[in-house]
Amino acid sequence: MTVIRAQVSDNRLEQLRTIAQQQSLSIEQVVSQALVVQVAAWTEQKYLQRRSQQGSWEHFQAVLAKVPSNEPEEFDRL
Repeated sequence: MTVIRAQVSDNRLEQLRTIAQQQSLSIEQVVSQALVVQVAAWTEQKYLQRRSQQGSWEHFQAVLAKVPSNEPEEFDRL
């Protein structure tokens, strides 16, 4: 495991302390989890951008045209 040093404002540190206390975690655990979530979000965003470049509006419309226009079954209604 690698140790990373970071500078945070006093206000942010107080927020981290509050969250850590509420979640019964250490500040280090809160920061580590937040970092993991943010890196995953950035990674997912890049993946979705690449995927979106592979699609086309025309193909999407062609797929939608195949969907029947009848009402959903009773068990499938919201």
